[in-house]
Amino acid sequence: MTTLAIRRLLWKDARALLPVGAALWLAVVAIQLMMLACVWYDPAVAWFDGRGLSWQVLCGVAGPLGFCFAAATAGILFAGESEERTDDWLRVLPVSRRSLAAAKLTGGLSALVAFVAASLGSAAVVYGLAALRVAPGTTKPAQALGTVGMLLLIGAAAFVTGVFL
Repeated sequence: MTTLAIRRLLWKDARALLPVGAALWLAVVAIQLMMLACVWYDPAVAWFDGRGLSWQVLCGVAGPLGFCFAAATAGILFAGESEERTDDWLRVLPVSRRSLAAAKLTGGLSALVAFVAASLGSAAVVYGLAALRVAPGTTKPAQALGTVGMLLLIGAAAFVTGVFL
C-alpha cells in the first residue's frame, strides 16, 4: 500500500510540475533558437567556439532557468499542498511523513534532472545546427547532434526512476 500511495503522490506532483517545466523549457528553446537565427542569418559574426556562440553559452541559458525551475518545484511541491488544502489529506494517508518527504524530494529532483537534460538536449541540437552553418566540413555537427539522444534518455530515465521507485 505504501508504494502505491507514493507512486500516486509522485504522479500528482508530476502533473503539477508539467506546465511549469514545459513553459520554462520552451523559454530555453526560444532563447537558443534566437541565438541560432543570429548565426544562421550572418555566419561571419557567428561567435562560434570561443568567438561567441559556444556550447557553454547555450548551456548557460539552461542554468538560470533550471534554477528557476528548481525554485518553482519547491514552491509547487511543498507550499502548494497547504495552499490547495491537501496537506491535511496527506497526513491521514497510511504513509509516514518521512516517506512523504522522500517522495516529494525524489519527484522534484527527478523532474529537475529531466528538465536539465532536455535543456542540454536542445542546446546540443542548436549547437549542431549552428555548426552545420558555420563549420559544415567538420565533425562538430555530428558530435553535437549525437549527444541529443543520450541526454534525452538520461532525462527520461531520471523521470521514470523518480516516479516508479
